[in-house]
Order: sequence, then structure tokens, then C-alpha cells
Amino acid sequence: MQTNLKHKLDSLDLKERLNGNSLFLHKFSGFSTNSTKTSFTIHIVHALLTTIFILIIIYAYLVVGSVFNIINKKVSLTNINNLNQSIAKIEGDYTKKVSAIDADMISKLGFVKVDQKSFATRVDDAASLSFLFER
Repeated sequence: MQTNLKHKLDSLDLKERLNGNSLFLHKFSGFSTNSTKTSFTIHIVHALLTTIFILIIIYAYLVVGSVFNIINKKVSLTNINNLNQSIAKIEGDYTKKVSAIDADMISKLGFVKVDQKSFATRVDDAASLSFLFER
């Protein structure tokens, strides 16, 4: 019975196989897992599939890492923007307070004007800052 079926399959050409109800397109005669050639082919296919699987995992890891880096960058930029706004507000308040200082406010706070404007200075080279700079 099998040889009869095999003979029928051999006699069918590709066009008849595609138009019929047959679910196969190839004959696997002589297929054996014990043969060296087939075993080597199976090992190559398994190695390729394993390599592809590992590369897919690495790709997914890199994509997820990139997404998290982009999210963290957006959060950091938002934090930087908020910090810059708060610094600008503090600088604005400082400028308003400094511009509000006048002679009347100073006298109300208890400051007095100094008539003698002399300062204590050192004359020696060690006290001079000129050694910090090139001439």
C-alpha cells in the first residue's frame, strides 16, 4: 500500500500537488535523524534559531533601555525647567528687595554712615594676590 502511494506521489507533478488536497510539497524519502548529514543540518538549524532568539532578546533589552532613557531624559528636562523657573523667581525677588533699599530704610534698620573711609591693608608680597596671576 505504501509503495503504491509512493508511486502515485512520484508520478504527480508540482501543479497537480498544488491543485489537489495534498498538504505536502516535498517528499522526505530517506529522511533519518541518524544520518550524519541530516544531524549536522539539524544542529546548524538549532544553532541559527538559538542565535536569532538571543539576538531578539538583546534587541528587546536595548529597545526597553532606550525607552527608559528617553523617559528619564524627559523627566530630567522637566526638573531642570522647574529649577530654572524657581531660580528666576528667587532672582526676581532679590532684585526687588535690593532695589527697595534706600537711605531711609538703612537708617531705620540701624546702620550709620562711616565718615572715615580707611581700611587696614598689608604691604608685604604674601598679602598680595599678584602671585596668583601671570605677569
